[in-house]
Amino acid sequence: MFLVNERLKKRLRGWVFLLPAMLALGAGICAARELSAATIVAKREELAAFPSGRALPILRMGHPSLMADLAWLRAIQYYGEHRIHDRDYPYAEHLFNIITGLDPTFEQAYAFGALILAEDAGSPQKAEALLTRGIASMPDSWWIRFERGFLRMIHLKNLEAATNDFYKASLCPDSPEWVTRFAAWNYEKLGETETARKLWERVGLETENKMVLEIAERALNRLDEAEIGSGDNERN
Repeated sequence: MFLVNERLKKRLRGWVFLLPAMLALGAGICAARELSAATIVAKREELAAFPSGRALPILRMGHPSLMADLAWLRAIQYYGEHRIHDRDYPYAEHLFNIITGLDPTFEQAYAFGALILAEDAGSPQKAEALLTRGIASMPDSWWIRFERGFLRMIHLKNLEAATNDFYKASLCPDSPEWVTRFAAWNYEKLGETETARKLWERVGLETENKMVLEIAERALNRLDEAEIGSGDNERN
């Protein structure tokens, strides 16, 4: 609910724009009903509320960001309804594709949509595809890159690809320092000690937090000890 309130607070500043936006949304939904009728097999009313991809040009008329906000509200409602009743989310992918098609920079929609697809709908590959589109639209978003990395680590069991995402997220503008630590930890797990060392050194140089500095120093000492131990084993 916090995301919804903040989103609307920022985006729905001029109520004068809301009425034409809702009318445009209604027109898009009507068009979508006609365009999608042949493909609806079940739950006709629910799917009719989600415009087809072919309706996007109609929905983009005038205020696409407002259309995306209204679709976002519907997505929250959709998730809540199915979470309570059947925990089945047949149209989640379609709905979040619509939202991000209307507003390709809607970070919350990518992150929340991926969470639903991976955790609730059991479709981590679809979640990965959604986040990959988000990265293509927002290459400087550390959040979306980190989310894809976390998805790849937890659900897809691809630590190498995940760690690469964490590293690239750490290079994005406004990336919090803990993202760099996350990348460093995972490079250690992969055995890529030189990259891990550079990242821990970066953490130590950039932080002003004493506790974080101690974490970085312990990590560097750990890498030194591992390197010494490896050298001793080679000599033996």
